[in-house]
Amino acid sequence: MKKVLVISPHMDDAEYAMGGTLLRHRDFGDEITLAVTHADDNLAGDVSVRMEEQKESSLILKTKRIIYFDKKVSIEERVSVLDKTEPDIIYFPFEKDPHHHHVEASNLGLSVSRNFNISVFKYITQRSYDYFPNYYQGIDIVEKIRLVSVFKSQNGRQPKFIEIMEAQNRFFGSLIPGNGHYAEGFVLFRQVQI
Repeated sequence: MKKVLVISPHMDDAEYAMGGTLLRHRDFGDEITLAVTHADDNLAGDVSVRMEEQKESSLILKTKRIIYFDKKVSIEERVSVLDKTEPDIIYFPFEKDPHHHHVEASNLGLSVSRNFNISVFKYITQRSYDYFPNYYQGIDIVEKIRLVSVFKSQNGRQPKFIEIMEAQNRFFGSLIPGNGHYAEGFVLFRQVQI
């Protein structure tokens, strides 16, 4: 069993970006901790509604815990809290992104990953640029769509988002030998095998 820490700028970002990989971690019995760095951001909708959707997603993923941060929590406090999760694997957003919340989440992930015993993967968000994955994880796209469908408030705001996500996962899957694969692409920063 691996201890997996996922840093998500907002509720739903991690699921859209790498929900298929999270489902695989669940199926392997890994312990998943999700940290949402801007849980109080209400620009994308009612925070209480989004928290209910996040809880529903976490039930599907069998997440061990969700850590919600708001904008008042300092980087030092966030690092201290996340260090205590003692992850074997950490996922956080790719740093090249015009959304400042995504960049902050990336910087937080880099700070927590300063321990060289942690495998580090960066994931793409909708707005990432100069993103060239070097690690691909095959996924079950049907299960991923079921997972992201719980975020009804966001799917209503961005009706083509699931379609775009599926196309991206089909493209990443085309880079894996064989036909008909779907995959999520990551930038592997460091991999540790013990």
